[in-house]
Amino acid sequence: MVFSSDGKTLVTGSPSGQIKFLKVPTGDELGTLNLPQGIIHLDFFPSDEGTLITGDWEGTVRLWQVAPLR
Repeated sequence: MVFSSDGKTLVTGSPSGQIKFLKVPTGDELGTLNLPQGIIHLDFFPSDEGTLITGDWEGTVRLWQVAPLR
């Protein structure tokens, strides 16, 4: 899991391949990505919170363009 730089969004990844975007502190769901493989790593591109980096159990790394996290 990873927090956005402003601490207002938490992004979680699961072994089932589901990525959830949650509003902090309420826990309201902002969006979901469903991937074919379990997630073992996720983070935001260091200088751009519009790009999410995911790594899965098979070693595939993907870059995802996500809407601004507000």
